[in-house]
Amino acid sequence: MPPKAAYFNNVCSYSTSSTTLVDVDSDNLTLSIDTTGGDVLVLVTANISITGTYWTDRVNLGLRCDGVVGQSARTGYRLGNNDNKIVVSFYNVFSDLTAFEHEFVLQWSVTGATSATMTQVAMLVQEIG
Repeated sequence: MPPKAAYFNNVCSYSTSSTTLVDVDSDNLTLSIDTTGGDVLVLVTANISITGTYWTDRVNLGLRCDGVVGQSARTGYRLGNNDNKIVVSFYNVFSDLTAFEHEFVLQWSVTGATSATMTQVAMLVQEIG
């Protein structure tokens, strides 16, 4: 039985040039917990940089829960105008989940930019009620 909380923290080197949401790392950033039913909190923090020089260049982050793509998408992060680097943090509460094992996956894409690189990421999944 998976735990009621799952955590991943790693220095990494992920990159994407996808313009649609794709898994960042389906092996390590797919976290599962077995809940008693209710709400689950997901926290994400990541160091990201993009190749691109325009204000329209963006990285988009999202969470997939139980196969539903793009839940909790956080779009439009502008990553600076000099070195194009930023630390992005966001959270989402998934409400009223059934008592079951649930799977949460971090996803991302780019808009306007050629590519994005993630050099560190932490993700916490915790049942909160």
